[in-house]
Amino acid sequence: MFASVTACGSLLPDLLTPLRTTHPRVRISLRTGDAASALALLDQGETDLAVAALPDRIPATLLTRQITHTPLVLIQAAALTAEQAPDLNKPFVLPRQGLVRTAADHWFRSLGIHPHIAAEADGHEALLTLVALGYGTGIIPDLVLQHSGVRTRLRQLPTPSGPGQLAIGICIRRADLHRPLIAAAWAETRPDQSNRSEHAAPS
Repeated sequence: MFASVTACGSLLPDLLTPLRTTHPRVRISLRTGDAASALALLDQGETDLAVAALPDRIPATLLTRQITHTPLVLIQAAALTAEQAPDLNKPFVLPRQGLVRTAADHWFRSLGIHPHIAAEADGHEALLTLVALGYGTGIIPDLVLQHSGVRTRLRQLPTPSGPGQLAIGICIRRADLHRPLIAAAWAETRPDQSNRSEHAAPS
């Protein structure tokens, strides 16, 4: 299984509890890393299941199920002078790739802005650190911000119309659904399953 550090802390405990309860002998290998790599790793066979941001167009080879969504927010270092509205002419820190970068680029184009990109980062945690150090304004999923270890060093900026939101989902390869373990994981990781009693009969 692949999930970002944020997903491991904020989503997986509830998501995996039913699987752990119903199939206690199933061994899980959990890999973390840059969220932007999740679907590529799944498609390449590097992982069997991924928790990832979902693109508008899902490859036909994958099955996905949305489990939550999160808005994209603008942030800056808390040590900087507070702004009533973000100054879009100031430097930005953006992800090097992935859906957040795509959404940010689309947002800038819709506003007719050519941003000054002071730094790019691989991974949300690296981006948050650069923003906290004062390199520029960042664009980040709110879910990541709320679970960040440097949250107290950051400030969210008010925006009347932000870069949008991301859908977060669980993903598997369609061809793997016949595999018993994958089928069990897919069946037991429905969002409504997380509310099921921990005392369900184990298999």
